[in-house]
Amino acid sequence: MCDVNPFAPLAATAAYSDEGAEWIDCLNQYVHNNYLAIKEMLAPYSDAVTLLPLEGTYLAWLDCTPLCNLMNINSEQLADALISEAKVFFAAGSHYGSPGEGFLRINMACPQSIIREAISRFTGWIK
Repeated sequence: MCDVNPFAPLAATAAYSDEGAEWIDCLNQYVHNNYLAIKEMLAPYSDAVTLLPLEGTYLAWLDCTPLCNLMNINSEQLADALISEAKVFFAAGSHYGSPGEGFLRINMACPQSIIREAISRFTGWIK
């Protein structure tokens, strides 16, 4: 168990009640718009990376298998290179088990300006 902020249970109750319906709808739309921004920005790089369809989460998964194969690296090495060279952190898919090899995971629950900057750094690094 982790430490729970004392306001978290009250906030969760409010968010998932009728009182929080408008807020949760806005949040879902915001995260979806972040997903669409990623999709748009990665479209020119479809030969190297594929954005997986959204599955009801705030996490985006990128299939970077072609990029990893081209560079002869694994997803952890890719993530490490992005941190050191592009100054952007995407989680290596291999951290979530062997089926995640070749993938990167992105947290989309942040301001779209951050998403756009991160994807811009990533695509700039691919070039």
